Amino acid sequence: YFPNSAQYSGNAFAQTTNGASSLNITGDFTIEFWIRADGTHYWHLMGKNTFGNNSQGWLIKKPGNEFNIGWTYVPNEMNFHPVNFGEWEHIALCFDDNSNSLVKFINGVASQSWNVNIGINSSPYEFVIGRELGTQNWFKGAIDELRISDIVRYTGNFDPEIAHDSDNNTLGLWHFDEGDGNVAADDSPHGNGLNLVGTQWIDGAFVS
Repeated sequence: YFPNSAQYSGNAFAQTTNGASSLNITGDFTIEFWIRADGTHYWHLMGKNTFGNNSQGWLIKKPGNEFNIGWTYVPNEMNFHPVNFGEWEHIALCFDDNSNSLVKFINGVASQSWNVNIGINSSPYEFVIGRELGTQNWFKGAIDELRISDIVRYTGNFDPEIAHDSDNNTLGLWHFDEGDGNVAADDSPHGNGLNLVGTQWIDGAFVS
């Protein structure tokens, strides 16, 4: 299992303080993470946007019973996976900008694909996990091994890694292995460390 993960109890969040310009994913991308979702209410998992400004940035949220990705959104948003409450799972979203192909991998298995034009406008806002900047929409659950990249990482089934590696295509990578303190370090070259507010450290995700 992973040594630690970050738990959000419904009034906690994590936020960059450097503007997180590397996380303006305007071309190819892969967003991948381990997650255990607990809250059944409307929540915002992560994003580089702010409430009330729908012309910039991107986000992942849960408006109903499915994960939803939004980009420069309303109406540019789509559900992509039912939430399995109380269970750890690995989610990877891979987008190829040239072919407008979005592929979802669940626990390493390609589960669904879409032809969709995801045109994300750059955002000046900080990257936030656990709530939506400018409002609340608190996430309740835990997240581990979050990596955001500017390439398509996977084109076929794979075994999810216990710990992701950083390379030149890594825009942000948070292992959440600190176990104490109020900072989660970014293992990418971009220095997108997260300041934690109310976040708890718990045992990490596991691979059965």
